[in-house]
Amino acid sequence: MRVKGDNGLTFDVVDTVATGLIAAGYVEQVPDEQAQSTTPASEDEPPPDDPDAGTDPAPQKPPKGGKTT
Repeated sequence: MRVKGDNGLTFDVVDTVATGLIAAGYVEQVPDEQAQSTTPASEDEPPPDDPDAGTDPAPQKPPKGGKTT
């Protein structure tokens, strides 16, 4: 089920979870016509306005057998 939060974000949630969130007042259901007209964001592309996107260095592993203090 497609739901929308107070911040304006819409997302898909399993029906049973969505029903509970709606009943608790956290989100509201998005009508089917709105759900079809929105295009889901691609998870493969960083946001265009993020100058630091993709520049994070790879995480470093600690040395083996060495003491950490």
